[in-house]
Amino acid sequence: MARQRDLQREATREHLFATALALFDERGYDAVGIDDIVARAKVARGTFYFHFPQKDDVLIELIRRSDAHIVGKMARTAAVRRGKPLPAVLKATTDAFAEVWRSEEHTSELQSPCNLVCR
Repeated sequence: MARQRDLQREATREHLFATALALFDERGYDAVGIDDIVARAKVARGTFYFHFPQKDDVLIELIRRSDAHIVGKMARTAAVRRGKPLPAVLKATTDAFAEVWRSEEHTSELQSPCNLVCR
């Protein structure tokens, strides 16, 4: 029984996450309130706060999910692998970060349209 509750909890969190990102994309982050998210998701306001203490936490979750992609991309850059000076490594890192966020494949994996994060 506890396993079923865990699965339902995760499904609700994913639903809220996807709903919030879709609204952010449609209207812009600042134009979307918690009430908009819960109305579209058809859940109670408290349900949102159980999963995301603040609206910003939805974006933090998006960033958390993309960490592995970004780190992997950075590790494969020539500047990092060849032990280049810090400025070259930092440039390669920021280039990798930007490339990952612009990638259609990456953003669809995260259930987020690219223009949400590229604005």
